[in-house]
Amino acid sequence: MKVIFYILTLFFLNFCQGQNPQLLDSLLQVQIANNFAHDTLRVKNYLALTASYYPINKDSAAYYNQLAHDLASQINYRTAALRALNNIGVFHFEKGKYDEAETIYQQVLEEALKDENPRTEMFANWNLGNIENTRGNYEAALEYCIRAADIAQREGEMSILAQLYINMSIFSDELGLDQERRRYAIKAKNVSSKIDNNYALANAYSILANSYFNDNLDSVKYYFLQADSIVKNQRMPAIEWEIHSGLGHVALQQNQLVEALNHFKISQNVSNSFQTHTQIFRTSCDLARVFVQLDMQDSAEFYFDNFLRLTDSVGQVHFKNACIQDLIKFYEQTGRYNKATVLYRELLNSMDSSFNQEVKIAVLDLERKYQIAEKERELLEQRLIVDERTRQRNGLLFIAGFLGSLILFVYLFQRQRIRKNKLITTQEHKLQSKKIQQLENEKKLLAMSSMIEGQEAERIRIARDLHDGLGGLLSSLKAHFNTIQREIEELESVNVYQKVNSLIDTASSEVRRISHNMVPHALQMLGLNDALKDFCIPAQSDQTNVHYEWSGSEERFAEDKEIMLYRIAQELLNNAIKYAQAQNILVQINRFDHELNLIVEDDGIGFDFDSAIKSGGLGLKSVQSRISYLKGTMDIDSKPGEGTSISIQVPLKSGSD
Repeated sequence: MKVIFYILTLFFLNFCQGQNPQLLDSLLQVQIANNFAHDTLRVKNYLALTASYYPINKDSAAYYNQLAHDLASQINYRTAALRALNNIGVFHFEKGKYDEAETIYQQVLEEALKDENPRTEMFANWNLGNIENTRGNYEAALEYCIRAADIAQREGEMSILAQLYINMSIFSDELGLDQERRRYAIKAKNVSSKIDNNYALANAYSILANSYFNDNLDSVKYYFLQADSIVKNQRMPAIEWEIHSGLGHVALQQNQLVEALNHFKISQNVSNSFQTHTQIFRTSCDLARVFVQLDMQDSAEFYFDNFLRLTDSVGQVHFKNACIQDLIKFYEQTGRYNKATVLYRELLNSMDSSFNQEVKIAVLDLERKYQIAEKERELLEQRLIVDERTRQRNGLLFIAGFLGSLILFVYLFQRQRIRKNKLITTQEHKLQSKKIQQLENEKKLLAMSSMIEGQEAERIRIARDLHDGLGGLLSSLKAHFNTIQREIEELESVNVYQKVNSLIDTASSEVRRISHNMVPHALQMLGLNDALKDFCIPAQSDQTNVHYEWSGSEERFAEDKEIMLYRIAQELLNNAIKYAQAQNILVQINRFDHELNLIVEDDGIGFDFDSAIKSGGLGLKSVQSRISYLKGTMDIDSKPGEGTSISIQVPLKSGSD
């Protein structure tokens, strides 16, 4: 079985990007933005749009490529103009317009030689080789590929070199050079393995599989399956088509018709999605052959008709003639001798014209080789003249340049010494300033830490004194007062007992409230979640609805951090209740692995943050100090009349802190 990969090769050479809707949208947005930008950027973006549209819409790809070529030619951007011109050759090639494609590739080659652009010269030789391949002139095709491979080897283009070895293996096979065919395929496999190029590696395995068709079908199947393991879940439609087409032919030779039909069906789906005439043409013939053996005449005739519709759009003469012979046999078997006779005459004419065409192609090839050699000789002479003039000019300039360079060297050396000394002095000064600033920051942080710790210690002492001292005293006072009440019943008539008892209860509640605000008992015993919940629930009133939420783990962390966060939430909620005139207040905490997020929102009157800070309010400054101590950040979104949203992020060192 013969394998032709030229369309696949051209696609990966000129359109390296796949179908990606997000990339396409991005490119279109960039193009819109660049409409009034630099022309060079517009050309590059047109070429990128060409590459992105190519797999999904050939007309759009051709449109953007033409825009790139016209603009690049207009601004004399030669590299991009040659690339766009090469792409035009690709479009002609895939439509079966081989003469037009050859003319363009010859023009690209001439321009590349003038510009001494080896990469473009390499692509032009490669594509010209593919043109000769479609015409059956495999010797010329191999020669073009060898030239391209020499350039790829010299320029270090290993990925392209692997593809060229694949083509060289195919052309060697067409010339009957079996040893060269397998040798180039192995080279392709080795190179693509080293550079981790899955596309070239799968291609090489497929070539190796085809090289064993006349020797060992097990080896054929093994290498095709190796290739199939690479292309799975990847967009390599041409190789996928070759794999299933090859496996179908293996099954066909082993008389496994159902398996062959399944593989040819897969190759048909791939070729239809990729819209390549040659592959659709070959698959139609393969399916027709299988249906003939399955004695399904209607299906066989359908695919033979499909094959006939495509005969004028492909250039594989030998394969076309073989399929026509199969169709002649099919017409004979079904009794349609008139159609068989007409096809037989066309086949004879095709063979004669094919022979004449091969002679003509050989002559044109010799003329082309001569023209290329002449152009190379002229370019070499021009280069020698330029080199000689350059040497003479350099000789005259050398002495003057040497003396000038010596003077300049002495001057620059002294200047460099002075600059280096200044730079060292500047760096030392910056380093000293940085150390001083660092020490000042550490001093401020230490002072802030000591102040906050002192405040909390004083709160604890006051709370303990209130609870243990004044609270106990009030309780004792109430007990003594109850005793007096029992002894002096007549006091009830003046209602003194109820009034005094009510005042004592109010004083006890106020002591508990102050003590709780100083150091909430729930925070010490149960943690931040329960403490905040215990604080938020009593804060509700008929005028204000307070909603509290906690999300995430309730695992305890450092006591000082819990106290700081409690004070921050306490201050923000009190501010919202006192000043915001809000109907709804949300207090929300989100606990993550390494961060805690505190959010306080209200639908009140809002405020201007800068004005609040300038007014000297201690509330926000206290909150800012505590957040700085916790190494956190605070975002405030508030405008007068639009409510307030405060979000605080505090880092946690670990899951428990």
